[in-house]
Amino acid sequence: DRKGYKCILRPNDPIRVTWDVTGMFLLFYDICTIPLAAFDPDPHWFTTTMDWTTQIFWTLDIFMSLITGYVHEGGIIVDPVKILKNYLRTWFVLDLAVCGPDWISTFVEIYSTDFTNDPGGVNRLLRSLRVVRTIRLLRLVKLKRILATIKDRITSEAVFILLNIGRLIGLLLLVNHFIASAWYLLGSIVSNNWVDAFSMRKEQASLGYRYSTSLHWSLTQFTPASMDVQPQNVFERFFSIMVLIAGLVLFSSFISSITGSMSQLRNMKADKSKQFWLLRRYLKQQKVPRDLCFRVLRYIEYAMNNVDDRVPEG
Repeated sequence: DRKGYKCILRPNDPIRVTWDVTGMFLLFYDICTIPLAAFDPDPHWFTTTMDWTTQIFWTLDIFMSLITGYVHEGGIIVDPVKILKNYLRTWFVLDLAVCGPDWISTFVEIYSTDFTNDPGGVNRLLRSLRVVRTIRLLRLVKLKRILATIKDRITSEAVFILLNIGRLIGLLLLVNHFIASAWYLLGSIVSNNWVDAFSMRKEQASLGYRYSTSLHWSLTQFTPASMDVQPQNVFERFFSIMVLIAGLVLFSSFISSITGSMSQLRNMKADKSKQFWLLRRYLKQQKVPRDLCFRVLRYIEYAMNNVDDRVPEG
């Protein structure tokens, strides 16, 4: 019952859904940019603005969680006291673990930049603080809830299957994105590494070329393709073996899931295509005029599409 709690949002409220979709895009931004810290990119006004935006957004998300109802045993709870207790039992620890160190690292970065006279020490400190910001990736736990909210808005089975295929492709690229960053980071911290062997230091190559080379190497571990970048020491060799084993399992699962989704999508259209084929054959056998055949087929297509959009009552 929402009476007396007008300020409480329902989980499916358009305002809450819009907020969750915005959070999903900011999560994707963090997923893409945080691993890139391994390549030591130069500061840019866009990344600085987005870092502040994501930090403020997820801090405000704590407040949004306190004014949003939750589902319990099939019902929506909008009592503020119960919402607070539920939040403390569920998301509070995660939000505290992410937002706390995030704000601390931000204040330390501002203080060190303004009051420290040692530029080299500042750079080392900033690099160490980037490691702290990897804690932001813990917010991926919230992605499942956000995707479930978006999934509730999808009414077409075909669209759902296509989105599932897109999700699988995105997941594969995301895994390779993390592997590429880890591959470059490993080469940057050990001796006799592939980064030096192929002149991939920050001073020797652009960020785009270094990242694309690492990503290319990562993708070749999942496919029969090859490239000239090879491990140069035992640590890189061991890392390559682990990636190959993981790639074998993940890529096999990916191919199986894509095949299943494509078969499901094909089967949705198979019965309709067979019925239309039989109809065309029947009209031809009955020597129906071509113009009339065209009109009949177009009308039946229209009628079938309307039937597909309706849910049967019985």
